[in-house]
Amino acid sequence: MEDPDAPGRAFTHWTFWNVPATRRSLSAGFKWKWQGRNDGGSIGYTGPCPPPGAKHRYVFTLYGIDRMVAIPRGASPSQVIRLLIGNHILWSATLVGVYSR
Repeated sequence: MEDPDAPGRAFTHWTFWNVPATRRSLSAGFKWKWQGRNDGGSIGYTGPCPPPGAKHRYVFTLYGIDRMVAIPRGASPSQVIRLLIGNHILWSATLVGVYSR
């Protein structure tokens, strides 16, 4: 989950991987072993918090991959993408949500 409209640069809120293809939903408070470090410096999800005023887009990208991948917990978003692109991605889908406060 990334906010491309964050002040200064795009802000990654969440990266996780190795979710089984049989999984159909994520519950509130979802915890997962394989999560990366977000741009706030912590491992796991950090929710949207745009400054008042302008709307922000929140981009959710899902990748279908061909196998479980050995990416260490706490990997940066760029490390995750670098290890997937060109090696394991079979397809991708993107959903963009808009949020403001």
